[in-house]
Amino acid sequence: MAAVLLIALAVAGCHSVTTSPAPQLPSVPPVQRSASNSPGSGASVPSQPPSLPVARVVGARWPLAGSRRPAGALVFHVPIFTYHRIAEAAEAPDALPGLRVSPEIFDAQLTALVEAGWHSITVAQLALDMEANAPPPARTFVVTIDDGYRDGLTNALPIIRGLGLVATFYVVTGRLGEPSELRPGDLQTLADAGMEIGDHTVRHVNLAHLSGPELEAQIVPAELAIQSIVGRRPATFAYPFSWWNPGVVAAVEAAGFSAAVINRPVGPTDWGNRFLLPRTEVSPATTPAVLVAIASSVAGVPAY
Repeated sequence: MAAVLLIALAVAGCHSVTTSPAPQLPSVPPVQRSASNSPGSGASVPSQPPSLPVARVVGARWPLAGSRRPAGALVFHVPIFTYHRIAEAAEAPDALPGLRVSPEIFDAQLTALVEAGWHSITVAQLALDMEANAPPPARTFVVTIDDGYRDGLTNALPIIRGLGLVATFYVVTGRLGEPSELRPGDLQTLADAGMEIGDHTVRHVNLAHLSGPELEAQIVPAELAIQSIVGRRPATFAYPFSWWNPGVVAAVEAAGFSAAVINRPVGPTDWGNRFLLPRTEVSPATTPAVLVAIASSVAGVPAY
């Protein structure tokens, strides 16, 4: 089984950084925060939200977990899988090969899980389950799709919905509307389809190199931008490149998120580690059988 796990962990992290400035668009009203949803004393929240247009409120359904540690907190054996591009080579010629999974392979991977009796939840739902100290049913997994490429909508969403699954999409808000990226209206479509929209910062930079206002400026404006579009602030966060340090984690917690994910085996999937939940990167070389084996190993259940 160790060899199986090594296959799936061969590629890790997000590997593209965009440094062009975000477009200047009309401002939106600031988010209203609840004290119960803002754990920690952390950084202050800017009074001005990001520059993105206000859109209609849609069916975003990812409530925030609270901040109190449940008594006798359990370890959850729920595999979290990371994808980036769901596209053919011609659609994503600049994508790193290890981060581009074709729609056919993506379909086969998820179909194998469904046929083996697995079902999915979002990261936000996992955080709620951890808060309630109530593990989901056996053979529960999570799909996350990072970076906000538009093929997540055009190629991945029909497959996810066709299999009766849900996923969490981590978007880089400063890229919205750029070529090959999701548009603000696409976030509405994903949310209406029952998907979770998570925060992946404004410009996809290494947060471990930042501190203070610069760090906060990558986390909070993206949070506010997502709320301005879908009508609900994001519940969970993904660290670009999976780089972090204690100051970064503290800033994410202070921003009021329920949980955060990382493509590194930092610790267990439990309440105490909810801001460093480990994920497994899925590559085009991950066969459906291997993916089922990995999920089963994490969950401690038979593969079939």
